[in-house]
Amino acid sequence: MTVSSIIRAQGNPRYAMICNMAGCFLNIILDAWFVLGLKWGVAGAAWATIIGQVLNFILSVSYIPKFKSIKFELKYAKLRKETVFGFLPLGISSFFTQFASTVVVICMNNLLTKYGAQSAYGADIPLASLGIVMKVNSIIISFMVGLGIGSQPIVGYNYGAKNYARVKAAYIRTVITGLTVGIIGWAVFQFCTQPIIDLFGHEDDALYNQFANKCFHIFLSVIFLTGFLIPSGIFFQSIGKPLKAMASTLTRQLIYFLPCAFIMSSIMGVEGLLYAGPTGDILAAITVAVLVITEMRNLNKKIADGN
Repeated sequence: MTVSSIIRAQGNPRYAMICNMAGCFLNIILDAWFVLGLKWGVAGAAWATIIGQVLNFILSVSYIPKFKSIKFELKYAKLRKETVFGFLPLGISSFFTQFASTVVVICMNNLLTKYGAQSAYGADIPLASLGIVMKVNSIIISFMVGLGIGSQPIVGYNYGAKNYARVKAAYIRTVITGLTVGIIGWAVFQFCTQPIIDLFGHEDDALYNQFANKCFHIFLSVIFLTGFLIPSGIFFQSIGKPLKAMASTLTRQLIYFLPCAFIMSSIMGVEGLLYAGPTGDILAAITVAVLVITEMRNLNKKIADGN
């Protein structure tokens, strides 16, 4: 992952994409061979994953001699406080994003089990249904993360060069693209729900299909807002504002969503967990919008001053 990020920063995002995609495709092919062909079961899936990751690693590391502006020397192996604390705050928001996601999954699984068991759906249907929603939702999230990371070198370079007009333009275009994709994803999830559910296994259980449709229609009702939230958090990373980046990350999952999940589920039961999703996203969008407006005013002032 580290070398892949450096390859992107060196100006070759296509090769970085090839490194990641090659391992994924190999993983898929080996899954079919090991699990279905050789009948290795779960162990086959595990070996396929490992081999795919090894291919990712080999392809990435093989590019190191081609780095244009980075030379590896022994003297650089020593950790220096000023260097570490120069980049660590900028990456801490990404760490909290992954950490928060883990906490959210743990809490949601427990709440779904608890309140699902008290409902007509039972504990298993809510777990399975929201699991499908999370998997499908991760496609949109991954696109938004990729969009933000793709804009990061452009925003960071121009911010360092004090070309603030281009920084502003790059951010606005990134958000517009993210919102456009988010709206398309929202439309698919709202109006093509049952075919998506059937992709994960056709079920004749009426309660299962009913709750799964509710998960898509309610939990993902404002999914398009991620086209604003995620690129905005990465934007703050790009311009060296780690506190704002961290605030953008934590508000959506830990500060708003989880409290809403606990409070609304205690009042509305298992369906309260579904409404906690859009409620948290809306509150987070308002908070991040305030941070973005403040930053845009600063950029406008710098543009006007000619800095």
